[in-house]
Amino acid sequence: MYVLIRVDVHQQIGTGHLYRCLNLANVLRRNDHHVIFIGRGIYNINFEVYGLPTFPFWSPTQDTDTWLGCSFKRDLELCVTFIRALSHKIDLLIVDHYSIDFRWEKGIKPFVDKVMVIDDLANREHHCDLLLDHTTYPIGSEPYVGLVSEGCKLLIGEKYVLLHPSFVNKNEKKVHKNGVRIQISFGGSDIKNQTLKVLKTLMMCLLNNQINQNVVIDVICGELYRYMNKLLEYIALIKCQKCKINVYQDISVKKMIKFIRLADFCLGAAGVSCYERCCLGTPTILITLAENQVNNAKFLADKKVGMYLGHYDCWMYDDFERSVMNYISDVDLVQEHGENGRQLVDGYGVYRIYNHINQLY
Repeated sequence: MYVLIRVDVHQQIGTGHLYRCLNLANVLRRNDHHVIFIGRGIYNINFEVYGLPTFPFWSPTQDTDTWLGCSFKRDLELCVTFIRALSHKIDLLIVDHYSIDFRWEKGIKPFVDKVMVIDDLANREHHCDLLLDHTTYPIGSEPYVGLVSEGCKLLIGEKYVLLHPSFVNKNEKKVHKNGVRIQISFGGSDIKNQTLKVLKTLMMCLLNNQINQNVVIDVICGELYRYMNKLLEYIALIKCQKCKINVYQDISVKKMIKFIRLADFCLGAAGVSCYERCCLGTPTILITLAENQVNNAKFLADKKVGMYLGHYDCWMYDDFERSVMNYISDVDLVQEHGENGRQLVDGYGVYRIYNHINQLY
C-alpha cells in the first residue's frame, strides 16, 4: 500500500502534528507499506519527503486559517500535481492540518483511494473515510455530528492517542524517596515560552518553601524552541546548592522515555506529550497552550492523573505552589496519579488505528 501524509511544521504550528504522523508512519512502514510525506518545514525524518514551496509571506499566526500560507485551492493544486506525477496510485492519504477541510479533501479524493483525517478541533467539515481525534469529549457529546461525510468511521478518545510504539511499557514506576526529580517540557516550539516562566516560578516556589531535599530539574526543549539563550542566561544566575538543572534540546524518543521515567512529576502542556507521560506513569501539572488542549487537561485532572492549573495566560502562583508542594510532599499521591495514568493510556493506540486502516480495504 502507498500512503501519502499531508502535514506542515512551523514555530506557530509546532511539531506535534508531524510527530503523531511519524508514529503512525513507522507502524505502516514496519508492515511493508510505502510512506511519503508532503508539506512544508519537514526535515530529517528518515522518510521520503516532497517539500511544498514555502511562500515568502508564509507566516502562520494563532489563526489556523493562515497555516497553509496560500489558498486551499493553490495547495490542492500543488498536491494533485505531485500525485499525478507518481508512477503508482495513492491508496491512502492522511491529512493532519487545521487549515484543511472538506473542500480540499473533496478536491483530492478523485486522485486517491481513501482519505484519513487526524483532527482535534471538531470545528469544520471533513470529507473522509476515517477520522481520528484522541480528544476525550464530555459524555453524551457527539462533536462530529454534521461535520463528516456519510459512512465516515470515527475513532474518538484517548484509546486512540498516537504514541510512538516504544511507549508501550507496563513496568511499575518507582518514585524517588531521597530527593525529587522534576521535568519541564512544553513541546516542540513553546512559542509562549512557558518553559522559562515555569522554571522561574518553580525556583521561587522551592525557595519560598525552603525545600531541604535534593532537587533535579530536567528542562527539555523542542527543536523549534527559540528562547534558549534567555533560558541559559537565567539558569547561570541561579544559586541553589541543593538544586541541579539540566537542559536538553531536540532529544530522541528513546531519551525522552528515559527522562519521563526518571521524573517524579512533570510541568507541561496538555498535548500528545501528556499522554506519553500517562503511559509511563509520570503525573503532570498541566498548563494549556491552545484551546484544543483544554478538554484534555480537564479530563486528565478529573481522572486524577495530574493537576490542571489553567491556560498559559491566566494560571496563578498560588495554584502552582499548591500543586508542586502536594507532589513534593506526598509520594503516595505521585504514585497514585502515576498509576491512574498507566491504567488510562496503554500505548496501543497506534496499533488500534492501524487495524482500522486495514479494515478500509
